[in-house]
Amino acid sequence: MKLLKNLSNLQKRIIGAGMLLVFGIVFFVDLFLGGDNYLATGVYYIFSAGIIWEFFNLIEDKKAKLLSRYFALLLVFSVLIYINQNGFNWYDFIFPLFCGISSILIYGKKTERKKDFFCLLSLIIYLSALIFINKAMNLLLPKTPDPLGAILLLVIFFITITTDIGAYFVGKKFGKKKLAPKISPNKTWAGFLGGILFPTTIVIIYLLKTVPIRVFANNFYVAVKVISFYILTTIILSIIAQLGDLFESYLKRLNGAKDSGKIIIGHGGLLDRFDSFLFLIFWIGIVIYIFGVN
Repeated sequence: MKLLKNLSNLQKRIIGAGMLLVFGIVFFVDLFLGGDNYLATGVYYIFSAGIIWEFFNLIEDKKAKLLSRYFALLLVFSVLIYINQNGFNWYDFIFPLFCGISSILIYGKKTERKKDFFCLLSLIIYLSALIFINKAMNLLLPKTPDPLGAILLLVIFFITITTDIGAYFVGKKFGKKKLAPKISPNKTWAGFLGGILFPTTIVIIYLLKTVPIRVFANNFYVAVKVISFYILTTIILSIIAQLGDLFESYLKRLNGAKDSGKIIIGHGGLLDRFDSFLFLIFWIGIVIYIFGVN
């Protein structure tokens, strides 16, 4: 611990990111290899329990903190119900809705309706996102081997990570005008734009490297249209990811907390690190549900 005190914030973030990278590699490698996915499933269960645990510890009310163990375990067991299901169904939302409403009824205060409502909304979003992750993982079960779910998770992971990296370094270097000082004082407009620019630049470079020149020569309009679609999609996803970061910052602000936890060196808690990831997964899951993509 004394060694960590002598490190800069950037060095701590790099160490924390390295730890997360190890778990990320284990998760995605096991997921893409197919089979029973015991390692990926184990990482998912630990991650899910940690997210819910931190959520209820984030809330000030002591009763809510006592309930954190109950909800964390309830989530882990509940995902077993979905383990053999595929696609998105209307009843997928019953569990997060039940947990959200029951938690407010148990520890909600009539004098804090705004806070209670936002906590309810946050819990529904995070629980739904965790269920959507489980849905995506199930696409790789032996009976229905399809890498689409893992690819979707990997793309979302890429967007959130590169957005955070771009926002951090650009904001630190050029950030002056605050983006939302009352919600998150450290976030700037420069960082916001950097968060969009970095993943978009990577996508453009990737497309230019992978799309054959003959495609442009044979059908320039179609090639430009496809590339424009991917660029626009990246920009939209990056914006949503950053809104997810602000969303969690507001949740912490309402509950008088700086971080959701301290488990990740230089990053705070799991919820601090994966707020954008979960927020983005939630909205992508909603879109998939609405348009009936299975």
